[in-house]
Amino acid sequence: MELEIVDSISIKTAERTLKKTRSSHIPKSSGYPPGENGNFVAVMENVLEIYQRPHDPVRPVICMDEQPIQLHAEVREPIPAQPGYPERQGYEFRRNGVVGGFMFTEPLGQ
Repeated sequence: MELEIVDSISIKTAERTLKKTRSSHIPKSSGYPPGENGNFVAVMENVLEIYQRPHDPVRPVICMDEQPIQLHAEVREPIPAQPGYPERQGYEFRRNGVVGGFMFTEPLGQ
């Protein structure tokens, strides 16, 4: 709201956002080397300015996110479905590697 990106925000949205950014694997400090906080803020302001641009179909704003995904192989055969019972699968698996999943979005597109 201070940056005038949104008009208002609910308490629940703020709580969820803060919860996501305060994970146990993230250090309590800002996580940036001493003296780099100003540089980070300057770069982040440049990124946020991009999201303020009006939609331009010739030069769209594209966002990309990546997530590692574990590939699993079954160790035991699933138990087939029977009347009144769905197919059941065990919790054991063999790790079959990792791939990178990519998602691309155009947030300003219609």
